[in-house]
Amino acid sequence: MSEKRKAEEVEEIEVNLDAPEPLSKKQKRLEKKGKLESKKLKKKAKKNVNDNSDLYGESDNEHSDDNVEKNETADDEDEKPKSKKSPFGVWIGNLSFDTTRDDIRRFLVSKAAPTITEKSLTRINLPKSSKNKSQCKGFAYVDVTNQEELDALIAVSESNLNGRNLLIKNANSFEGRPDKAESSQKNPPSRILFVGNLSFDTAEKDLEYLFQHCGEIVRIRMATFEDSGNCKGFAFIDFKEVDSATKALKDKRCKKLHGRVLRMEYGEDRSQRKKKPQASEKHSSEQKSDSNPKRQSDRDIADKVLSTITDNEPSEPARQKQKPAGTRPRREVSKKDIEKKPGLALANAQRAKQSIVPSTGKKVKFD
Repeated sequence: MSEKRKAEEVEEIEVNLDAPEPLSKKQKRLEKKGKLESKKLKKKAKKNVNDNSDLYGESDNEHSDDNVEKNETADDEDEKPKSKKSPFGVWIGNLSFDTTRDDIRRFLVSKAAPTITEKSLTRINLPKSSKNKSQCKGFAYVDVTNQEELDALIAVSESNLNGRNLLIKNANSFEGRPDKAESSQKNPPSRILFVGNLSFDTAEKDLEYLFQHCGEIVRIRMATFEDSGNCKGFAFIDFKEVDSATKALKDKRCKKLHGRVLRMEYGEDRSQRKKKPQASEKHSSEQKSDSNPKRQSDRDIADKVLSTITDNEPSEPARQKQKPAGTRPRREVSKKDIEKKPGLALANAQRAKQSIVPSTGKKVKFD
């Protein structure tokens, strides 16, 4: 058969442009693990249908509109209408991970009755855990309609639900929360501010212009290269007051310079360091310690021990019979005395003779 005949006998393939886009390999893997979100895929399918409807005639548009309406009705059945956030809301913490929305609704209605009813709870937001979607994260947000209902919910705080005492606070109040700028600091608050991640083109005028609204600046110390004079990437700003440095840390206008995010920390204030004692003070303290009669030196202790040892030694003629002349007698001292009284071993060490020793050799003369 010729190639032309083969081409004629090939069946035509029909493509449905309204059908949803097939899943990719990555999406199939996520679908097996249960991590694929079907809602996002439906929205993508809607966009594809709308884009294809612009390329074809009216008949195709009518057909695509019907598909869009069907998809919208299916999404409405799956998704519940989201209520808007109310200005009157509370934050509920210390929840058990197994708590549900119905548990929170029943608990608030029973505890805060009669001011709180099921209709007054306009929104209950219970975030789910990313690892286990059947469990919550331990906190929730509840919205009500007016200030009276808000106060009634706050009064229910410290009540028990599922074996845990709940903490209920105003959702718009952040009292007691530590400030991120101060909690992340290694050094204590000081008037010196370290500024890092600077551009090499940064000048002292740029830093002065950036931080001048925070307070009075005493000095700017910027590290520079010796050859070019450009900035090394960091600097120290000395403010007159500590409040000026804290204001610079919190101010959002001081976060960037020349398109770079600055890294700011409290620097070490050397003026607040504890002064070390000088040489004159040390000398005076030593004199005071020497003048103290209660404290005895190592030499005095050694002399006392030697005096006790010499009392127990034999007389001089007996000592001369035992040892030859010219040698210094060695005193026997116990190890316990040496350990208790430091310097005693050095005091009892054998000393060399200081006198001139006569020679015993023979003198040889050559004619």
